Amino acid sequence: MNKEMLTNLLAYNIWANERITKAVLQAGNTAADMEQKSSFSSVRKTLEHIYNSGKVWQTRLKNELYSGHPEGGFPEKLTDLCKLLMDDGVAFRDLIQSMPQEVLQQKITYKNTKGIEFSNSIQDIVVHFVNHGSYHRGQLVTMLRNAGHTSFEQMDYIAYVRK
Repeated sequence: MNKEMLTNLLAYNIWANERITKAVLQAGNTAADMEQKSSFSSVRKTLEHIYNSGKVWQTRLKNELYSGHPEGGFPEKLTDLCKLLMDDGVAFRDLIQSMPQEVLQQKITYKNTKGIEFSNSIQDIVVHFVNHGSYHRGQLVTMLRNAGHTSFEQMDYIAYVRK
């Protein structure tokens, strides 16, 4: 996969995250903090997970160790949490844009959160990162619907490329 396609996928991820964070902010704190049965127990915790995952992958790509949650923990204000997620998506895109095409096909070796070592190409990691975001945005839509919020903008990749 070429660099242009990878950065396009990351731009799509930013675009889709803008749409889901807009829906989360419209739904408000009550919906964001409502306990639900899902991979994570609330909309807020799902957003935090998406952010953490992006940070973990970025530190692996930079050959650094992930130091955990943001300094001082996650912001309490929903707007600040959404901004953190958006800024992280931009940082991920910028990191990939800064890499030469030939580097994107190289493999990096890292340990997962259980300490097991893996080796994957940077381009496969980018595809995983974007797919992971799509998976959790789908969960967020369901969780927000369960909380009574029913209006969403399209977030599918095809809607992004049609714009």
